Amino acid sequence: MIFRILSHLPTALRSRWARYRSKLRHDNDAGKLLILVFSKDRPLQMDLLLRTLSVNVSQTPNVHIIYRASDNNYRTEYSRVFAENSALNIVPHEEREFREDLLRICRASDCGSVMFLVDDIAFIRPVDLNEIATLSRQGHIVSIRLGLNITRAQTENGAARRKPPLTPVDGMASRFLTWAWHKAEPGHWAMPTALDGNVLPLPELIPVLESTSFKAPNSLEAAIGQYRFLFKYAAGVCYDLPRIVNFPLNSVKAEDFNFPHMGMSVDDMLTIYKNGGRLDISNFPYTEHDSCHMEWIPQLAFAGNEHAHSTSHEGEKFT
Repeated sequence: MIFRILSHLPTALRSRWARYRSKLRHDNDAGKLLILVFSKDRPLQMDLLLRTLSVNVSQTPNVHIIYRASDNNYRTEYSRVFAENSALNIVPHEEREFREDLLRICRASDCGSVMFLVDDIAFIRPVDLNEIATLSRQGHIVSIRLGLNITRAQTENGAARRKPPLTPVDGMASRFLTWAWHKAEPGHWAMPTALDGNVLPLPELIPVLESTSFKAPNSLEAAIGQYRFLFKYAAGVCYDLPRIVNFPLNSVKAEDFNFPHMGMSVDDMLTIYKNGGRLDISNFPYTEHDSCHMEWIPQLAFAGNEHAHSTSHEGEKFT
């Protein structure tokens, strides 16, 4: 199978991909996961992502963050976010040139796989990185954003998306399900290269990054998507229920991509964070969660609100 896939690559990329794959598979630790977050002008949402990650992820890995601040006001509040969530071993990288920043981090990593996240995500259920690493070592592409309840695509005007046939994964403490990425209908279940919560093999990904042009997360996802055929024949694996959800509260327009969002002001959200406000998802409506992106506005919590950090829940069961 792999040789048939490689035959579709340009000659230069085929050579580079094979060389990197051989070298990095040998040098990198297949059991280590690189977590890499992208953010622009969203300290309030970044804080929610990091707080919920801290509550729900059983290990405390290094969390690399490439962030862009439009001015010193945003830069100051990002510094506060990183300081308040320092237990996560945060490694911040203020963006200079997105593509080169990303390549530098990936090339320097000794991890066997990478999970990309964006700043308007929140963790809503527990994640065991040891289990994720085990599945990645076995050659699977894990998605922590998919689950039995994901039957709609908010990014496509709420279009219904039928789940592929799902089979239980044996031998794991958590309940995992598996399917064939390449046999799924178009949509979330056929997108192994999505940036929000999918775990990709780093040795295979680096030569793809080196061979494509991109300048921000949206064009990065599109660039990687051109080489989806390199990854779609791996088995997909997800938890029975999603571990993350994306709240599209606003747009920061780093590129000319239009996705549905709720139109909240980034400047107003900066002021909220600066004045001590924090997003609170303790009343998250789990039974209404049927898309990777969900138009739902978290409550605001301020200092002294006992629910401000209550951000983990096992959720409802779906069939």
